[in-house]
Amino acid sequence: TFLIQVRGGEKMTGKIVRAPKASGQSLCHSSTRMRREGMELILECDTCEASAGLDNARCYRGALNCALEKGRPTIITFSSFMERRYDQASTELLGKVVEIIGRVRVIERHIGSAIGKDSSCENCLRGLRAKIAIIERSLVSMEPRRAISAGSELGSYKYMTKGSGCSGCSETTRSQVTDIIERLGALESYVVQNMFGIVGESDG
Repeated sequence: TFLIQVRGGEKMTGKIVRAPKASGQSLCHSSTRMRREGMELILECDTCEASAGLDNARCYRGALNCALEKGRPTIITFSSFMERRYDQASTELLGKVVEIIGRVRVIERHIGSAIGKDSSCENCLRGLRAKIAIIERSLVSMEPRRAISAGSELGSYKYMTKGSGCSGCSETTRSQVTDIIERLGALESYVVQNMFGIVGESDG
């Protein structure tokens, strides 16, 4: 659930019913403060024309970018004339996405470092890098099913073992990939258990 509080007015509650449609990435002004429940991420929306909320694609990406920079929030507040506050239950999905993207970026750095040290690694890791990129793009665009599908293909990925450094690299990479697959599985379970109706752009 989320809490809508009109400044100086009454409070209303509701539920998220629509996932955001794809749109350009946005950068939002934000701040954080600690509450008893955990960290609150506050997005300043006074100068934004969008209808603020996690069901708005621009706002979702703004909150996601801020959370990737500042850490996983327990509460998210969109602050303007009307304050819309999302509690822990409503931020759980975004939090899981933040954690997966964080790990995707770790493995992307590992792949980039490996290729930088030995150009022959590119033949092995190019395909993996492309699949990892699909996962991140899909999560940012709020397409968890596409991310989960891409993740399921990672488990059968074949690593090269001929080079002198292949064994150590493949073990590290396989461990990181396994972690991402498990987290995508947990994300899928969470979406199903909570009966989130993911509505894409073509459905809208």
